[in-house]
Amino acid sequence: MALRAGRIYNAELELLDIYARMDLCNENSDRAISHPGRRRDVDEQIAAAIDASMKKPNRLYGWRVQAMFEAVVIALGTVQLIKQEDGGTFYHDDAKGSMSLPDFRIVTAKGETLFVEVKNVAPKERIKSRKQRKGDVDDLRRYADLNGARLVYAHYWSSPNIWTVVDADRFESDSGAADKLLLSFESAFIANEFGKLGDAQIATIPPLQLRVRSTSSGPSFEPSNAREIAGEFGVKINGDVEIVAGEKTLTDPVEQRIAMFALMYGAWEHENQELFENGRATGVSVNATPLVAGPQDVQYIAQQGFAIIGFLSAMFSSMYNSLTLTSAGDVRALRHEPDPGMLSRLVPTNYWNRTGRSLPVWKFQIQTQDENITDENSLYRTS
Repeated sequence: MALRAGRIYNAELELLDIYARMDLCNENSDRAISHPGRRRDVDEQIAAAIDASMKKPNRLYGWRVQAMFEAVVIALGTVQLIKQEDGGTFYHDDAKGSMSLPDFRIVTAKGETLFVEVKNVAPKERIKSRKQRKGDVDDLRRYADLNGARLVYAHYWSSPNIWTVVDADRFESDSGAADKLLLSFESAFIANEFGKLGDAQIATIPPLQLRVRSTSSGPSFEPSNAREIAGEFGVKINGDVEIVAGEKTLTDPVEQRIAMFALMYGAWEHENQELFENGRATGVSVNATPLVAGPQDVQYIAQQGFAIIGFLSAMFSSMYNSLTLTSAGDVRALRHEPDPGMLSRLVPTNYWNRTGRSLPVWKFQIQTQDENITDENSLYRTS
């Protein structure tokens, strides 16, 4: 199975619809729709609308995170369908109440239809409980029920860089406000269903190292395509490159890609270390090691033989953030087009059948308490 775009964005057609909606004030005019005066009126409205949005940082961050959720799901590549649902006009019978459009429609690999509402949790709010108007949830639920779908909420907790996808029923009543519902980070994490969309945790043996040496500084590293692999993830390097995992040099391109992606975008902490040859500085090594609270953590990791690097969704989000945010944290792009199935290809399903691996990888699919995972491919381990 491979995801592909079912419809390519066509600016001429999309903007023509916007033009028609913003030109309604001139529908009784005797001027042709192509008249420069009517075109000027619409251009001014569009410019004013864009200017208004650019002055609302929360809107820009929310829009970017909504696009990031879509990109994560596409990169995971396991769903049958993902479609933007919150667009255009719609009419409905209001006998049972009002309705609202959710952000996305998803059909999972098992054929379940989900309507997804995406929410951004700002860094300053860290992992505070999220409040949602009960009326807003009810409006979305009516739309989902009418379409025979289940309503879920996707929250991006930006401070810990974690995604959660939970059923709308997981919201709890707010004792302080009858019209509000609450969802805590702890409850969302426990009930997280992102695994149904292909998310998983990746682990390997520490440390991971990217060693770079000047080509004029001395003997080269063992020949490999490590520099090209680094370039695939946006790291342009002049010099010899070596990718190391647990003190073993990686020469296989698949292993190099896994290690490079994990090193750059995983949750481990980084430290730069100078490399020396005969007492002379010849390069630098970027070392990634697990976050530990003390000697007991170090001993535990040594005993079990691996450490969790992070969720695939979190690592992709780190990459997405680097492509869409400035160094100061401001929005510099509202979306970045993903490579469909990139995360599913990162660690191929036959990886554990390969012989002579230098990079041990563990892949864990996270399940909720009410799930029973029977798919033998849902949990991979290697030694």
